[in-house]
Amino acid sequence: MHPKEVVQTLFAKSKASVFEGFELESFEYDSKFTLYFKNGKTFQGFDILILAMGADTKDFLNLDGVKLSKVRGQVTHLKPFLQTPCALSGKGYITPIAKGLQVIGASYDRLNQSKEALQSDDKQNIQNIQE
Repeated sequence: MHPKEVVQTLFAKSKASVFEGFELESFEYDSKFTLYFKNGKTFQGFDILILAMGADTKDFLNLDGVKLSKVRGQVTHLKPFLQTPCALSGKGYITPIAKGLQVIGASYDRLNQSKEALQSDDKQNIQNIQE
């Protein structure tokens, strides 16, 4: 799966509106969504709200009965080394070759929220697929 291409296709086939460069402060739902942004702007009349916030969703939403958590994960991009028609998964995973790269992963760390790529995570990813 190629997430960027999937998202582009979904938006091309939908009537979705994308709001970039705004910081969502809150929203209300009363048969339609109303969005309130920190710059004072308000948009209303939406049937569906998609929050594409990744790990930051936990900091924005508190939903009863839904326990969200942040987990840092890092993948490693390598020169192709294994011909496989599908992803292989064990302690780690290996993807099929795409665009001249092969991806292995992924690290899993609840205590570290760094967004920087870490050599230690690359080493761990390599160790995991060796097993």
